[in-house]
Amino acid sequence: MQNPIHRKPNSQPNNHFDKLLSDDFIRRSPVERSAGLGSFYDARTDSIVGNISLPNNFITKLTTYNPVYCKVLKDNLIEGENLLDEIGIDDDLWLSLVLNMVSADGIPSLVNSSFNINTKTRILHYCFVSDEKCITDQVYKVKDNILAATVDKEITHMVAAIRLGIHLVIILQLSTDYKYEIDDLLEKISQSLTKNIFKITKNEKQLFNRLIITKVFSNIKDLSEISTLFELFKKVVEIKLLTHVHCPLQCFLRPIQSFCPSYVKYKVKY
Repeated sequence: MQNPIHRKPNSQPNNHFDKLLSDDFIRRSPVERSAGLGSFYDARTDSIVGNISLPNNFITKLTTYNPVYCKVLKDNLIEGENLLDEIGIDDDLWLSLVLNMVSADGIPSLVNSSFNINTKTRILHYCFVSDEKCITDQVYKVKDNILAATVDKEITHMVAAIRLGIHLVIILQLSTDYKYEIDDLLEKISQSLTKNIFKITKNEKQLFNRLIITKVFSNIKDLSEISTLFELFKKVVEIKLLTHVHCPLQCFLRPIQSFCPSYVKYKVKY
């Protein structure tokens, strides 16, 4: 099962998104749930500083089959660098967050959140990409609009492509008793969620109730506010089919000069 956050290009002909994956663009977990195509980005502070509305004919929508990724993490996989890499937070974004240069919604807010990590900690990482969109080469036709929209802003990049879907990170603590049985149950639930199913038997429910939610992080606000694991998994299964509530889970940043070669406002290069 491949983590979609790190998906490699498939080299499909005329696939704009695969071209982005092949190029050296910046992949970034959105610091705001409102991020979208045409958002202006200051990569020096990892903040969204504006946006431009783009005509539909300047946007390519890629429809592909994307399986659900769901993995239970423990031991060395939940240590700092390994966990951040798993959920798509790179070093530059991490630094901006720990220096409080930007406040973040969703998944990146994990960086500045406090929770204990020990031998009884388990982290469930769920990721489903429902849509991929990118800006076409025709965007140069609106460069004057971009310049007008950035006249009072200092930016380094624009969001040139975006992935939408469901991204969820659940921090769990196991009960001291029945540790191995609970691990087996978590793996079973993880596999079921990849098929968009959540069912547990009466006997399993006794084990399930020994799982304690410590923190929930998600690109979808409603998911991050659910306090019981049972309701959370039910909600994930429900909203997987409701693509209109899916939110950005990964942005691809392209230098603003790619769209407006004459833009030279910012004084520091990134």
